[in-house]
Amino acid sequence: MRLDQPSSAIMPQAPVGCSLCGDQLSARMQVVASVFAGSEEYRELPDGYEFRFPGTTEWAMRLTEFIASERNCCTFFKFELVFEPNQGPVWLRLRGGENVKEFIRTKLNAGNSQMLAMPQ
Repeated sequence: MRLDQPSSAIMPQAPVGCSLCGDQLSARMQVVASVFAGSEEYRELPDGYEFRFPGTTEWAMRLTEFIASERNCCTFFKFELVFEPNQGPVWLRLRGGENVKEFIRTKLNAGNSQMLAMPQ
């Protein structure tokens, strides 16, 4: 792989959708809602959203665990964690191909109707 070639050019696009259903999906959505309830801000990106969380070790671990679990059921996401200097906030970026933004809006609004309606 060339370093100047984006990784998305190499990997085929996974279909947008969660592989969980029924009780598993309901339980997972409760976890998702509890994670995003801790978000202090969000920003829309061209290919997704980024969410700001407190810069504590607890949140860094919680977000890492969230990503590890979410990668199993929502394989279409590109996850990024950005740690600001001086123990500043942690940004979780959820990105992907076509329809990812709509999926995020739908799922987060289902879990927390105010999540993507909060002032920026």
